Amino acid sequence: MSFKENGQVFALDIGTRTVIGIVALSREDRLEIVAQEIVEHQGRAMYDGQIHDIPKVAEAVAQVKADLEEATGRKLSEAAIAAAGRALETRRSGATIEVDPLKEITEDTVRALEFSALRQARKDMRRQDRRADDFYCVGHGVVGFSLDGLELTNLIGHRGKVAGVEVIATFLPASVVNSLFSVLRRVGLEPFYITLEPIAALEATIPEDLRLLNLALVDIGAGTSDIAVTKNGTVVGYGMVPIAGDEITEAVADICVVDFRTAETIKRNLNTSELLTFTDILHNTVTLRREDILTVIEPVVDNLSAAISEVVFSLNDGKATRSVVTVGGGAQTPLLLRKLALRLGLPESRVGMRSRAQLPGVAAPEGDILAGPEGITVVGIALSALKQKGLNLITLQINGKDHRLFNPGDLRVINCVSLLEYEPPELFGINGKDLRFYVNGQETVVYGELARPAIIRVNGESGNLQTPVKDGDRIEVVPAENGRDAAARAGEFFSNILPVQITLNGREVSLPPVCRLNDVVVDPAAEIREGDRLWIESRYTMGQLLATSGFDPAMAEVAVGGASVGLDYILKPGDVVVLSDKDHPDGAAGQTAGTDKDRENTDAAAEGFRVTVNGKEVVITGETPPLFIDALRYIDFDMSQPRGRIKILLNGRPAEYTEKLTDGDKVEIGWE
Repeated sequence: MSFKENGQVFALDIGTRTVIGIVALSREDRLEIVAQEIVEHQGRAMYDGQIHDIPKVAEAVAQVKADLEEATGRKLSEAAIAAAGRALETRRSGATIEVDPLKEITEDTVRALEFSALRQARKDMRRQDRRADDFYCVGHGVVGFSLDGLELTNLIGHRGKVAGVEVIATFLPASVVNSLFSVLRRVGLEPFYITLEPIAALEATIPEDLRLLNLALVDIGAGTSDIAVTKNGTVVGYGMVPIAGDEITEAVADICVVDFRTAETIKRNLNTSELLTFTDILHNTVTLRREDILTVIEPVVDNLSAAISEVVFSLNDGKATRSVVTVGGGAQTPLLLRKLALRLGLPESRVGMRSRAQLPGVAAPEGDILAGPEGITVVGIALSALKQKGLNLITLQINGKDHRLFNPGDLRVINCVSLLEYEPPELFGINGKDLRFYVNGQETVVYGELARPAIIRVNGESGNLQTPVKDGDRIEVVPAENGRDAAARAGEFFSNILPVQITLNGREVSLPPVCRLNDVVVDPAAEIREGDRLWIESRYTMGQLLATSGFDPAMAEVAVGGASVGLDYILKPGDVVVLSDKDHPDGAAGQTAGTDKDRENTDAAAEGFRVTVNGKEVVITGETPPLFIDALRYIDFDMSQPRGRIKILLNGRPAEYTEKLTDGDKVEIGWE
């Protein structure tokens, strides 16, 4: 029988002591059980919920399958199963990422956060268990978000600098799934659907509308007690203790000196008989009072309740839940519910047992053999399969390598890339950092280069992190490329600053802009860093002009437009400046008249001054004497497009723009 053909489902609950199977269908908002069967394992084939003897477990499954095929008259070929909660590993993990404070947080950013937290959870597991590479992540829930240290329920649309998330992630060993599949293959069954035992029990006993309440579900089987805690509409954590009904049975076997099967029968009768009669291993007929047996098993029951309570506290932030619902055959253990209430500090009325007969919307056959709490989980498996709420194991190819993972029903690319050794920045990329600084007192921003996100293809077609995937899909991921950080140099901001054009001693002189970076004069090639203060201005005082022109301020007479000015006078475009020596008004200020150098300059002025500019000899005429800046007219040199550090040399030494030239000087101007 194929589930897909007639809407019926074959559900199997493979437990430590028994295998339970039902064939059921959904009819008029209820689950109708068409046929059911329960078979005990021959010998101890499973321990603490884990399959140890695959052939023996397969024998029990084969018998259940054969009985149901006979009851329904159909061949069973597919089964819905559940993996034991014993092997579940739950990790609470968090992650933070830097976000652009100028942009709103998007859904992709939130998914990146969750992805990063899941990667961290897996890393934590690897540090503690080398087998962690063989674990499936079967689900996760968000505990909460944060933005710049402030707790939030939703990050989308907010802006900030550092976003964070805390998640609870649940992992399942691949060995558990593989052993279940091996059993099914031996009896000719294919797994068409798989869920987790705690999820199945929740589906049957605590519907979604009740998960708004802070509740604990405890499924007490033979080998393990599985625990799930709900709050705010979701499951916030799964847990397990390797103590359950078998420990109680072993205590009964010890006090009664009987084999395990006889002890199991005695345990089941403790709730209905005051006197229990049995045959011990020496074939003696023994009768014991119920109270005598309870006295012996009470420490074991107390230990079980303590272990369950400890996990409930751990999953619920150190507090007891509002109520506890118990299911499974072990939930019928005498004294357990009372001790569990005592350990959790709850009224006894808040800790109860749910039997299958109490479930609304479940129609069982007459003479129901599984009406108690032991029939809950298999019903939950069937309900989950019919609603397709659970975990489908699918195979995907990611970057050429096959991977198997669980599909919770809405699997997307973002869920799959956690299998790769990629960190979130490799998928989303990081924009280059912006550069913020000040130019003449005004804040200026040079933006970093935008990141180029990862290239994603699904089955050869362009996709993204939200693209849905299904069994057999091929996913290709090319890592993102980060954007380059912003960079700037002082010379890039000269374009709006004009030089000061003046007339100095009858010659036109252009005074270039002065560039100061953090109050230090720099050349145009100077690199700007975050927070720097750059001043670029054409502002010269008369004192600066004298200093750069080689005049002695104490010996100079200064006039602008025929009027004397002081050293603090600020030059303006078009000023006509006359500099002369107080003692030698006809000669150069600060110089000694009549020297051999003066005579040479006088002679050179008649024919022009011959100087070498960047290796080429030129003749500067009409200027007596010329200044260094006059040589700029003879070269093709654009200072507005810096290509390094500027080099200004006169006869091999650093020079000033207003320094005087003499015949034969060598001028060098260029980029280092």
